[in-house]
Amino acid sequence: MTLAKNYLMIFVLCFFSTTFGYAQVNAIITYTYEWPKIEYKKDYQLILGDQFSNYQHHRTLSEFTTPQGYLMKFSKDYYDWYYDVTNKKIIEQRILKDGTKVIANWPADLTWNITEETKEIAGYKVQKAVTQSHDLTGRPSDWDYGDAIAWFTTEIPISSGPARYYGLPGLIVYLEFSKRSMICTLKDIKWNTNETIIIPSEGIEVTKEQTLRFSTFLNKKWLKQQKKLLEEK
Repeated sequence: MTLAKNYLMIFVLCFFSTTFGYAQVNAIITYTYEWPKIEYKKDYQLILGDQFSNYQHHRTLSEFTTPQGYLMKFSKDYYDWYYDVTNKKIIEQRILKDGTKVIANWPADLTWNITEETKEIAGYKVQKAVTQSHDLTGRPSDWDYGDAIAWFTTEIPISSGPARYYGLPGLIVYLEFSKRSMICTLKDIKWNTNETIIIPSEGIEVTKEQTLRFSTFLNKKWLKQQKKLLEEK
């Protein structure tokens, strides 16, 4: 952690300069997602650029057997989520099973309640903040995640985090939910990388609700209609 902090001031200066369409990558952050009850873990990455952050949720079709002997099947779930720090906007491009690309844009609208509670996680002093989780299934629902509880550090003053959560005065180090056992923990930071973020612009335009709850809204009939409309243009 000491080496990462030595790069911090150089990184922050680069992070808040602006470009359009392309962003020089200054750090790649790896988060570990964990479902403790079934002992399942998977890593995802958050790419940090000078104006944008890019959270990459790339999951292939897979199976997993729990310690209790239950077979868990995970469908393909592939999307890239971009947070425009300067303009406070969200862009999300999702690639569906058949290769169809859909894209959504919406204002950054998370509202956080920052508490006075602090502790140490992964070598950082972190502070607790709470917001309503994203509506992934439709409220009310047995699959409601409840509140999203983020532990962020002002030692890394970057307003981003994993799993579509952002907007705090520091990087989210740990994320949990009041109604789900899933947790997300900072695993690793690689500073000053030589890659770029390319902001997507192609895909069938959808709403925030459609992309967050894609299995409900983006059905085959609707997609067929949208593809036909695109062909007619």
